[in-house]
Amino acid sequence: MTDLFPEAPKAVSLERQLEGARRESSFRRRVYARRIEDGKMTKAKANEEIAVMDAIGSTLCAHTTAVEALRAIAAGDGQYGAQAAEYKELARGALTKMGLQWPGREAV
Repeated sequence: MTDLFPEAPKAVSLERQLEGARRESSFRRRVYARRIEDGKMTKAKANEEIAVMDAIGSTLCAHTTAVEALRAIAAGDGQYGAQAAEYKELARGALTKMGLQWPGREAV
């Protein structure tokens, strides 16, 4: 699909993805109501498709919250001893695997 839109961004932030999922969910509610009225879609199918987009939004919201927590841990100064340093390394490893950054680390 990116071949059709070469100027499209290659990476999209989690926050932007969540915003897009919420907008799409709202769009589906409006459009599907008309499609049901026109007999082009069943209410059951509309509910299923809306539920899918709502679930995507919920997953992205949870993921965003987890990333924020990981970034806070990764930025920590280890002030609570060895265990804190271990958590910090685990958080940094998780963020790296996701291709994300944390305070003090350059963008990947």
